[in-house]
Amino acid sequence: MEEENQNVNPVSNDSTTTFKATSGGNGEKKKGKGKIIGLIVVILLVLAIVVVLIYYFVVVSKPERVYKKLIESTINSYTKARTSADYKTSKTNLKLEAKFDLETDELDKNVMDLINKTKIGIDLQTNNEDKQFLMNLEADYDKENLLDIQMYSNIEEEKTYIKLEDWLDKYIEVEEVDNEFYTTFKDLLTNPKMTSSEKASLRKAMGIMKKELTSVIKKEYCSTEKEDITVNGKTIRATKNTIKMNQKQLKKEVETVLINLRDNKEFIECFEDGDELEEILDNLLDQVEEMAEDDESTIEINIYTKGFMQEIQKVTIIFEDEYEEAGMIAITKTASKTYEIDFLDREDKSVAALELKIEEKNKNEGIISYELTVPDFGKAKLTLEYSQKLNEEIEEVKIRNSVKIDELTSEDQQTVMNNLQKSKLYELIMSYVNASTSNVLDTDTKNNIYDTEDDNITTTVEENQIISYDNKTKITFKVPEGYQLERRISDNLGVLRKDDITISVLTDYRDSDEYYRTIEKEKQFYEGEEDYKNIDLSEIRTQEVNGVTFYAARLSCEYDSMGYTTKFEKMYIWTGISDEMVLTFEIDGSENLTQGELKEVLAVNIEKNN
Repeated sequence: MEEENQNVNPVSNDSTTTFKATSGGNGEKKKGKGKIIGLIVVILLVLAIVVVLIYYFVVVSKPERVYKKLIESTINSYTKARTSADYKTSKTNLKLEAKFDLETDELDKNVMDLINKTKIGIDLQTNNEDKQFLMNLEADYDKENLLDIQMYSNIEEEKTYIKLEDWLDKYIEVEEVDNEFYTTFKDLLTNPKMTSSEKASLRKAMGIMKKELTSVIKKEYCSTEKEDITVNGKTIRATKNTIKMNQKQLKKEVETVLINLRDNKEFIECFEDGDELEEILDNLLDQVEEMAEDDESTIEINIYTKGFMQEIQKVTIIFEDEYEEAGMIAITKTASKTYEIDFLDREDKSVAALELKIEEKNKNEGIISYELTVPDFGKAKLTLEYSQKLNEEIEEVKIRNSVKIDELTSEDQQTVMNNLQKSKLYELIMSYVNASTSNVLDTDTKNNIYDTEDDNITTTVEENQIISYDNKTKITFKVPEGYQLERRISDNLGVLRKDDITISVLTDYRDSDEYYRTIEKEKQFYEGEEDYKNIDLSEIRTQEVNGVTFYAARLSCEYDSMGYTTKFEKMYIWTGISDEMVLTFEIDGSENLTQGELKEVLAVNIEKNN
């Protein structure tokens, strides 16, 4: 019987033998238990993946969820940025440059030249503790200083000053400033650091707003389907998530959101100025109530996503009226931080295309460029270089010899006028005015007559003549072959041009030494700008032409911007025509001017009225 029993259970005996052949029976039992645990872990992982996939396909991949996530992430990003902000001072620098390449002649060429060659720099500095605001506005034309204005406001004292850096060495107090200006800046110039209770209130308010906005995204408005789209010339299979509402539905949802926010006491109490917020919401409701309620006019938003993480590839917004499709806006991500925005008409033809590119150097510094293309019109590109520094000491402004604008002396006013008239800005204004005037005047007219009413001199001024600012001297100059003498409205300025050479002939209310000091100030200006390098001002040299002694100095420098370096120089030539006035020749592109041309220009006839 024992033998029968042994034969009946061969597997059991073999198994027992196998256990004994290994090291220790207890160890083998643990190993078997480990296999079971391992199997359970695998099963749990599989179940977890299945749950995630079910959640993804049933919940996350639903079109309404895509839109709700977009709203939630936007509000969350704002809340995070707002609650983490903490700075006492701010320094923001902006550099603006525009380029137009047009296929039309509808815009004036002088205006296009001004836009393409002008660069604007804006430096904004704020002190939240002392309630101070400082703005420096600078403009360069063809790498030459065009405008330099500083505005300083002491918000606490409610005083604002302006300084025209190149025209008058004084701050001018601006008295006619609206009180709302100071009220607004008092609110803005507040340390953004929030207390724990303020952060809690903001999070609560944003949570309520998030709930109200996402409630608009309802299943009946949403749908989804697969669609092939083109991105960077490649066709990809994407999920099209659509939300579509007619005018009546949209109006109803917006009204509901505004009413719920206005009537939610918890939401209103999150803000110190709750009464003002209620008033704003009421005003918005009044505006929404005036909206039309057309069942046939619709707005449709499509978000195209790809992959498990629902990465957005493209967004389109389609407007339709009761008769036909009104148009569409399509936004496509073509590369990292690069987007194409197309504006299409009813027939899907491009009305305009905008490319937006963002190059981030770091968190607070980068370049944003916009390039707009309009068929049959051309291209326009705007480049904005930005940087921001927080909690750094801002520039100290000392208001010493400030003067109220209505208290400017006649000497101050004359200084401003003199500096304005010898500035590049004035030259450009006169050039534009002259060009505009020449379009309406008879082109066969060669000479204009300017009759001065001053008692000191009454005379006819020819094209190649100017009158000094004090109307006591008339200067006749020659126009070398190949040069264009521009028509003038002012009889105090003559401008000669040839290729890259521009010669401005004018007078200045300074003696020789004072005039040279203005050139030294020009050098100091460039030295204070980080984009200008290798700045050099030559020593004064003299040259005699037709018995008249001229003084000359050359200012040169290199301009470095966005990786490109350009060298330019300007020559200043002057001679005294009285104890308090000089005749000047300011020459751009002087490196291309021949000695023969220079001598011909300087061969002037100076006629004084005794």
